[in-house]
Amino acid sequence: MRFIIAAGLMLLAGRAQAEAPHCMMRILMDVPAEEAPEQMKSKTNEEFGPITQIKVNRKTGKMTFCGKDTYCYNSNAFQFITPCRIKRDPEMSDGTFFSFFTR
Repeated sequence: MRFIIAAGLMLLAGRAQAEAPHCMMRILMDVPAEEAPEQMKSKTNEEFGPITQIKVNRKTGKMTFCGKDTYCYNSNAFQFITPCRIKRDPEMSDGTFFSFFTR
């Protein structure tokens, strides 16, 4: 009986961990949106994400993180707090940016 209960708890813990959002960020400083500077992410909000796209400027190397249903923000203002896998997205990459999607 104890084995069954322990196995059930381990299964639930594994399922909860699998459902945790990936690519979540901690906001380290107030940062304006790249597309609309009046739209600020404040460090008082503490978390941002999940990140859905990462863009890297080909000339400057500057990275921006884009969230679901929101703007893109300078990467220097954030720190990853959950695991994140990225993969280059050649269809979204253009002459100015390398584009990566997250999963």
